[in-house]
Amino acid sequence: SIFSFFESEVDFNVMALRLFDALISCILVINGLYFMQKNKGIAVVSFLLGIINLGILAVLLFR
Repeated sequence: SIFSFFESEVDFNVMALRLFDALISCILVINGLYFMQKNKGIAVVSFLLGIINLGILAVLLFR
């Protein structure tokens, strides 16, 4: 399997949490795009939270 090529033991619980975290980041960015016309404050906060969440996810994936 491709997982065993990169890592000898894969923890599927951690992988599921990381996928859920990526989904939350996507939802935050889409929420920011939706609120661009309606309320700039909500859009900026949503974009910032999405980018921070993606940054944390990237740090966790590549450590």
